[in-house]
Amino acid sequence: MSQRMQWLLSGVMVTALAGAVGLVLHLLLNWPSVPWAGLLMGLVALPGAFGLSRSERLSASAPAVLVNVLVISGLVVIVGAIYIFVVVGLNGVPEDSAWASSCSTTSFVSNRLSTSS
Repeated sequence: MSQRMQWLLSGVMVTALAGAVGLVLHLLLNWPSVPWAGLLMGLVALPGAFGLSRSERLSASAPAVLVNVLVISGLVVIVGAIYIFVVVGLNGVPEDSAWASSCSTTSFVSNRLSTSS
């Protein structure tokens, strides 16, 4: 895959990641008011990635950037899915006093999943 395509794929992944974060926040906190707002904010990454793909100096770092974006995207999606499953699926959306226990439960489950491999 060419380095220009790797930069563009990184931009698409950042846009998708922003959309996923916006969707998770909408499901948990009902914020932002529309679930696709994160996707709109993430669209800023596409022109940035296109501009970076045109640079000869930065072309060598494209594979490393793509790998890091993929790792961070996977981590955010896994933690978001665990949080929605554990907190919302089992207990419902937590109130103000339950956020601390919800966060600790989610971090425990994600930590156990990451260390079990």
